[in-house]
Amino acid sequence: MFPLFLIVSALAAPPPEAAELPEELATAYIEAMASIRTGDHQKVSDLLATVNEGAPDFDDAFRNRCAAERFLKHGDEARALCARAVAIEGSWVNHAALIRDSLAAQDLDAASRDVAVALAAHPEQLELLKLSCEVALATDDLDVLDDAIHELDSAQQDDPWTEFYRFAMHAKKGDREPAQIAMNRALELGIDQRGRRRMALIPLPPERAWLSGWLLGLSGGSVVMFGLAIFMWRRSR
Repeated sequence: MFPLFLIVSALAAPPPEAAELPEELATAYIEAMASIRTGDHQKVSDLLATVNEGAPDFDDAFRNRCAAERFLKHGDEARALCARAVAIEGSWVNHAALIRDSLAAQDLDAASRDVAVALAAHPEQLELLKLSCEVALATDDLDVLDDAIHELDSAQQDDPWTEFYRFAMHAKKGDREPAQIAMNRALELGIDQRGRRRMALIPLPPERAWLSGWLLGLSGGSVVMFGLAIFMWRRSR
């Protein structure tokens, strides 16, 4: 299962637009947002469904219902709700929710398509660039990951999550020294506990000197064994 933080981060606080809802719907929306904090996802979905019945163009409710339904493991319905939010309003927030839902569903083909569409509409949006990194990590597409990291560097300096993605990229490539540098930089910049936990799950590559020595020793051992075999063969004649 993809990290649940991707779903949690899609559950947004009530937007200012909620104030424009009729009082009964606004009350239901506020109660739904409170239920997110208590983890009652069924109640969240039920309340937001009521909101959408009375306000069918209120995309924030569709977006938050999408995340709630994903928690409830109603995958098809979650996807449809996020797609409806994007169709109503193509904001970066709605696009991000759709990408997160695809990642949570481990539908990496859909996630790749969603990222491409989102970045075409919002090419410099930081959260979308970070989600592009998440998709690239999930698909092991290190070229795309490298490009996204460069875009993040251009858009924002000294971001700990950019360094996390750089660390992950170098670790996957087997480049220990740049991976170590990026990891240390992420820690210096104050990456949060979620980032620290994720870094702990990605092993640093072995030191090249140690690896070269091990390979050399393995090669030397093969030569010794071959020589011993020749010696024993000659004695047996």
